[in-house]
Amino acid sequence: MDTIHLRTPPFEWTCGHCGQTLKVDAEHYHSGFRHIAVEPGELGDTALVHSAICCPNSKCRKLTLAIRLAEYKSSLGHAYPIGTAGEEIENWILMPAGQTDRSVKKDAKSD
Repeated sequence: MDTIHLRTPPFEWTCGHCGQTLKVDAEHYHSGFRHIAVEPGELGDTALVHSAICCPNSKCRKLTLAIRLAEYKSSLGHAYPIGTAGEEIENWILMPAGQTDRSVKKDAKSD
């Protein structure tokens, strides 16, 4: 599934506010994740991924905000815990309300 989470800019994206398809660069994008450091429950070891895009369209400039619950994959053999977000468990688009996280196209690297 295409997602706005943990992407490497630049990439093409369609804004859920204005409907424009634009290239998102690093200045308009932020994403990261945190291990949910509690005793693993029924879902196992999990991470929370957060992503935000400020629409590059100068007439829009609205924020898209998404969060994702994912498996947490730990990397062993380091002096401190290092990990990555694994398979998605749940995904929510918080802004704009009612959108899905399917508006990202394949990476569009600029030369």
